[in-house]
Amino acid sequence: MRYEFLLLILLTLFSQGIHAQISAEQAHTCAFLEEWRNLKAIPLSELAAQENRTEAIANWQQQVFAAKTRAANQSFELYMSGRLPTKAFTNCLSDEKEKSDFMEAAADIFFNRSLKILETSNVKSAILLAKNVRKKISSGSLVTFKISSHLGSLGPSSTPNPAVPTAGYHRERHSIYASIDLIPPNEWLINFCHELAHFLDGERFAYANAIYNEEKTHHHFLRLAAQFSDPETLTSADQTRFDDFMMSALDRGVLGEYRAWAVTLLIYKEGVIRNTSDRGLWHPISWAEDWFAQQRPGESIPQLSMRYLDPSFTDPDPNDPDAEEFQTELFQRELHIMRDRVRTQLAPLYDLSIFF
Repeated sequence: MRYEFLLLILLTLFSQGIHAQISAEQAHTCAFLEEWRNLKAIPLSELAAQENRTEAIANWQQQVFAAKTRAANQSFELYMSGRLPTKAFTNCLSDEKEKSDFMEAAADIFFNRSLKILETSNVKSAILLAKNVRKKISSGSLVTFKISSHLGSLGPSSTPNPAVPTAGYHRERHSIYASIDLIPPNEWLINFCHELAHFLDGERFAYANAIYNEEKTHHHFLRLAAQFSDPETLTSADQTRFDDFMMSALDRGVLGEYRAWAVTLLIYKEGVIRNTSDRGLWHPISWAEDWFAQQRPGESIPQLSMRYLDPSFTDPDPNDPDAEEFQTELFQRELHIMRDRVRTQLAPLYDLSIFF
């Protein structure tokens, strides 16, 4: 009985030691939030009791905001240096209101500091991409940037890494999403470039969407599909209109991804650090290296991007509400013609000037 009692005491002390260690580690993990939290914890009643109540509260609000900004900056620096523990935001920000407040500030810091790194780098293509993003934003285009510890809470993925969904761009909401727990720091900037490319491609997508979603156009070609099976038997005017319609369909899918990927790989190649003398932005990344391992002699990066992506895009996506009309022979033949045209005339059809 005495030995069981001693064992119970030892187990209790051991458990307390583990909990104390976990608490200490969590406190260290969350240290970047300490100043902000301490300022937030000051009771309003204490401020209201001061002689100049209005000024005291205003000063306190400014201090809280400044502390939050410093915490967000520190989280970015910790993350980029690989010193921000995994799930730090999830573990440190358990209160939903506090999490929402801080993540909004952190997203602003992550976006602007990442863009600044690209702008001040020695990678010309990254500089030009960032410059065009700034130009588009200053002209009135909106982009929402959100970060999280996991992608599921943010939205759909359009990830640069095909194996792991890490980021995405919602074309209609003009929103970039990114998960810092799923993106290694060395891969952050190239993921960022990929989603910025989608943002810059937004006007082309919007134009294609307007053409593709025109109800009269759909009805017109559905009527023709009931009468004809070969696009070459259509009138010249209908052929031109059908070509434009089908190109808009491709612009919303494979061509949109092609452009973003071509830009991503061009920037990656220029920005990769292979030697100590290189002044790039990232060290070799396995999934990007896998792309280049498949590059054929004399094949350009845009050609590689299209060849790599082309087989993975079905005609059309079975979940597309317009899938049924694409089962008609007229639509299938037209799509086949246009996809062949894109494969053989890629360069003149789609240059990348809007990005660089």
